[in-house]
Amino acid sequence: MSSARLSIFVLAVLSLPVSAFAVIKTPYPLKEVNRAFGEIFEAEVSSVDTKTGKVELSWRKDLKGKTAFAKIVLGRPKTATDLPKLIERVRVGLPVVIFTETKRRKTRVLVYTEGTWFSFPVDPAKRAAEAKKPTTVTGTGPWLFEIYLRRTYSGKTKELLDLLPVALAGKKRWPKLNEKMKPGLGPKLPPPKKERGKKG
Repeated sequence: MSSARLSIFVLAVLSLPVSAFAVIKTPYPLKEVNRAFGEIFEAEVSSVDTKTGKVELSWRKDLKGKTAFAKIVLGRPKTATDLPKLIERVRVGLPVVIFTETKRRKTRVLVYTEGTWFSFPVDPAKRAAEAKKPTTVTGTGPWLFEIYLRRTYSGKTKELLDLLPVALAGKKRWPKLNEKMKPGLGPKLPPPKKERGKKG
């Protein structure tokens, strides 16, 4: 994609209200994701209820901007078949990278973990009321997998967390799109290792 076409796409995306977003199919380089999203921070999966599908993400460290999101609670999935797929890819203690943007009184959250991207909207009203206090927010719309963003980035979460500070500081170039990457999800997490030295 030429730089001119990419710029037109980015401007079109940014002009839309967050609630109008669907799955992002157009090539979206990580450099442009950074430009579009005002906050980037590291978080971790703090709770997973495999029965109800409730997943909570807790703040660890700001990477860009200063977020007031102390905890994010996912809403419902866009389709029922997506829930077991997510449960296979998250677990308590797993690090995630969160990008947030607020436009026209709507906040969109984009999450990355181990090759899988997903997104959802949240209501910024509570955040606005407690702008200087850490707060918990819950997704106000269904979350959905961003299967095409694997072209944007598909490596390990730790590698992305290592890359972001130096790329944000201008000390390293942002990675290019991987046009050959097929849309989809990251791999399922392997079974947790049993703690050594413990019986039964």
